[in-house]
Amino acid sequence: MAGEADLAAAVAAEAAEANRAVDDDGRVALALREMLGLSYAEMSLVMALEEAALGPLLARSRLAFRASLRGSGAGPDTVCNEGDRALRALARRQDSEAADDQSDWIMEHMAQCAACAEAHAAMLEASVCYRGWGRGR
Repeated sequence: MAGEADLAAAVAAEAAEANRAVDDDGRVALALREMLGLSYAEMSLVMALEEAALGPLLARSRLAFRASLRGSGAGPDTVCNEGDRALRALARRQDSEAADDQSDWIMEHMAQCAACAEAHAAMLEASVCYRGWGRGR
């Protein structure tokens, strides 16, 4: 049992370090979304940000968290020339906040864009790791 506790503590320490790699607004957004499950409308009120800004903020924060946690893979700047549109659509789709037209577009886009498909996988992994770390604290 002591070995399991030590492993859990080491994983938690790595996640805490990765969280420090995310900027202040990103840490707040991740906590509100991943730990508290707030909608974009609720987050917008709490953070005094436009809802349209939350998708890219969450996407970049998830990518920064994951890149720091894993030391490689998709980082905040590893998307294609569609940039903000792709990040916005990826985050909104992941968070069940997507408009149907953007959801269709991003699925078609990811079928052709390896960078955005990798970013999507990294964002999903980041969310799972962040939620696991949050519950274990």
